[in-house]
Amino acid sequence: MKKNKKLNANDIISTRKRLDSEIATYWSFIKAENTLRNNALKFRTHNLLELYNQITQKIEHRILIKGLLNNLNNDKLSFSSSEFMKTHYYNIFRLQECQEQITKLNEIRKRCLAPQLKAQKGKKALGYNEVFTHEKISSIINKLELMVASCKSAIAKYNDETQIEIIDNSLDAVLAA
Repeated sequence: MKKNKKLNANDIISTRKRLDSEIATYWSFIKAENTLRNNALKFRTHNLLELYNQITQKIEHRILIKGLLNNLNNDKLSFSSSEFMKTHYYNIFRLQECQEQITKLNEIRKRCLAPQLKAQKGKKALGYNEVFTHEKISSIINKLELMVASCKSAIAKYNDETQIEIIDNSLDAVLAA
């Protein structure tokens, strides 16, 4: 039988900051080392595909950490990742993470060799090596955009269907405006 673990807010915040730092560092490595001249490949010190896989895993962890913090901030003192993944907060945090990934990938894509140039001169003639090509990044972004659309749809559905009952008249003046 697995024993439940207890964390305080500082532990969770520290974990989130560590994940933030690791993810940012990995994106920096990918951005710096993705497109290199063939004679500079010895300076590619990281497996960029593995770093990207690590980023995606850490993003999922960061979503869960944000869920933990959200629970604590709302005085909910227990957390189940499977239950959290059914909430609108999961969709909100996932949307945010997908949009950030798209931004980072677009930054990297700007530094890629133009597909027209590769077609015109030939990839070998250019003398560059890319791990994430313009095309590969576009494909990843397309998948992320589908996730963004799915998250936005789930959030819109939640916003349309969820209501709150106000049990006093403290907001009458605000809501009448």
